[in-house]
Amino acid sequence: MWKHQHVIGHHALPNHIDVDNDTFSNFLIMRTNPKLPIRYYNQFQHLYFPFLYTLLGISYPIGDFKGYISGKYEKILIQPLRNIDKIWFFSGKLFHYFFTVILPIYMHGLNPAIFMFYFPMQLVGSFYLASLFAVSHNNSVSDYNVDVGEKEWAEVQVITSANWSVGSTMWMLLSGGLNYQIEHHLFPGVTHVHYPAISKIVRKICEENNVKYNAYPTFTSLFIDHAKTLKILGTWKQ
Repeated sequence: MWKHQHVIGHHALPNHIDVDNDTFSNFLIMRTNPKLPIRYYNQFQHLYFPFLYTLLGISYPIGDFKGYISGKYEKILIQPLRNIDKIWFFSGKLFHYFFTVILPIYMHGLNPAIFMFYFPMQLVGSFYLASLFAVSHNNSVSDYNVDVGEKEWAEVQVITSANWSVGSTMWMLLSGGLNYQIEHHLFPGVTHVHYPAISKIVRKICEENNVKYNAYPTFTSLFIDHAKTLKILGTWKQ
């Protein structure tokens, strides 16, 4: 499911209304693409988006089962699944919920402490992961809906993404290299430990070919810009 949602959908054409699941999968609640229709409550999305981000871990399994049953993940058709794929799908879900929900309840009953541990883990982890994903493409400098053929694939990956804290060892470790979002999209099969070196080459090539290389000095500055962008998308009707 992750391969279809993220690798096939998102990585092919980021921020594109017809391909990228990430740009429309939260609608109607969130408006993260200028081509999506606007709802009156979207004007408040810059205020309630942190709450929605905490629900990522809870909502993903629901989306996985929906995609498994329907045969598609949003607009991406799911390729024929092998028996081993189906086994991993169900055993993975069972393994997770058995050790995080079923076994604790069996051992300790419906102890409030169980929910005090499980739900904070889900909410905090979800907010952290969703924030790292969302800010890199939904900001004031990244492009949206670049049509196929309008730009070369590599240029599309660059102009629809944004880096942050380039050169920071801390963020390199904490984000698994996602702070080098541009390089992550250009070379998804290359281990992220090489991103710092690759980014210097990519930036140079972008400068030579007059392609904008989006990079924020800190994650905080990008997160604030992300919130401002959501406010604009929530009120801009064009």
